[in-house]
Amino acid sequence: MQIDLLATRSGELGILANGSFSSDVSGVIFDVAERSLTLEFGASMDSLKLNCPVGEDFVPWLKAREFMHICCIEKGRMIYAKQVPVVKVSINDDDLV
Repeated sequence: MQIDLLATRSGELGILANGSFSSDVSGVIFDVAERSLTLEFGASMDSLKLNCPVGEDFVPWLKAREFMHICCIEKGRMIYAKQVPVVKVSINDDDLV
């Protein structure tokens, strides 16, 4: 599955996947120190650490946002769209400011 992190000029953030997830996405964890994103699936209690890189230009936007859009596309059609909360974590408390 291919997954990309996207942003609008106004700072709205989204994750776009070219296939469906096995469960409903309940949230996104942004590890500020690692610059990584993890999807959380509430019903199944699973998580999926994404391999899409988080560039430095995305960090301020991710730190400032409380929600993010998740979208899945298959065969040119949107099959899933949801807005989910973003939780920020880090081993360094200064990263969270």
